[in-house]
Amino acid sequence: MGSHTTHADGSVAGPATVESLLQLCEDERRLYERVLEHARRQGEIVRQGGGLAALRRILGAKRACLEEIARLEAAQGVVRANAAGGPDAWSPSDQARLHVARARIATLVEEILACEDRNDRELLDQAGLV
Repeated sequence: MGSHTTHADGSVAGPATVESLLQLCEDERRLYERVLEHARRQGEIVRQGGGLAALRRILGAKRACLEEIARLEAAQGVVRANAAGGPDAWSPSDQARLHVARARIATLVEEILACEDRNDRELLDQAGLV
């Protein structure tokens, strides 16, 4: 990892800040992948007529992942707030790396939302509400 500068106000600048954000993004991406897996499993349970207990377990697992994601996003906010000069002070290469990491997460979120929408439609269809 490269060097960084810590300023008198506690802000940090340099590659260490970017690397910290990239690691937080990677951790967040992995959790979103788990949320997507849980959403897909939820759809399987609904389509197979699985019980409420199985659905509750899946929903609990998704909730735990989403709570951890919220903690990671808060940590990213702290790192960004303590970064001297903010994103404008980062190199174009570092900005691009962070953009790619965030774009991967956004793609996963879109997949999760689409999966959840399919799950909702299936559940409503089974309940005769569609």
